[in-house]
Amino acid sequence: MKLVWHTIVPTSSGGRLRESQPLWNLMRDYAARVVDPATTVEFMFMDPGMRTLAHPYAALANERWLVIHALAAERAGADGFLTAYFGDLGLESLQSALQIPVVGSLQSALAVAANIGRRAGIVTVHPGYVHQLELAILRSGLGGRLVDHRPVRYWPMDWQEEVGNALEGKPDQLLDAFTAVADTLIADGADVIIGVGQVFGAFLAKYDVRVIGSTGVPIVDIGASGLKMLELMVSMRQTLGLRKSEAIGSPFRTLSPDLFAAATEMLRSQA
Repeated sequence: MKLVWHTIVPTSSGGRLRESQPLWNLMRDYAARVVDPATTVEFMFMDPGMRTLAHPYAALANERWLVIHALAAERAGADGFLTAYFGDLGLESLQSALQIPVVGSLQSALAVAANIGRRAGIVTVHPGYVHQLELAILRSGLGGRLVDHRPVRYWPMDWQEEVGNALEGKPDQLLDAFTAVADTLIADGADVIIGVGQVFGAFLAKYDVRVIGSTGVPIVDIGASGLKMLELMVSMRQTLGLRKSEAIGSPFRTLSPDLFAAATEMLRSQA
């Protein structure tokens, strides 16, 4: 089984890190740890892409490239596609355009959290992400399983300092900041914490962090959730023939060949 994990971040990390390759090496090791031994995970990067991920207008530009990349991955033989953008960027567009299974990392994490606790809280890393996450939660239909008051909270993560130091074996700044935000959600009733940051899972695994302090509150990583959900969907397609809905009115329904070709050509000609 071949899965594609689209990071939405450029290969260079868009200047977020002085050297990005150690991070991608860590992420690849983490992905291999998460999936079954017979499953391979290929990373795709947003090259080209917008430097900012937080603004809705920039997200629109990124979505176009995301769909182009996903169509290319399907043609190249991918069995499933994961969009790991914090707000499940382009999820409906991808699910309607591709025939292979497509999942979003946030929606997957919300489903996982709903099976291990009653009320989840979300920790992310930028104020501009909050609104986009709230919209994605509404689309998922799983918002009722989140804490009532400000279910999405953040701290302004410093990639150079916090992520860079964690890569060098000094994770305290990153983990302490994550925990501080999680503690506020736990105080408001969260019994599960969802980490909405592509790098969280790899660092939590590297430093063997599974719960928030001594609270017993588990941490659900969006990357791992997305990979395992995608692996499940591909397996169910291969063994049971389960495919997306083609019902009239379904947003998953495949376009007619002529309209699909016209939409694809328009995307490519404007790229």
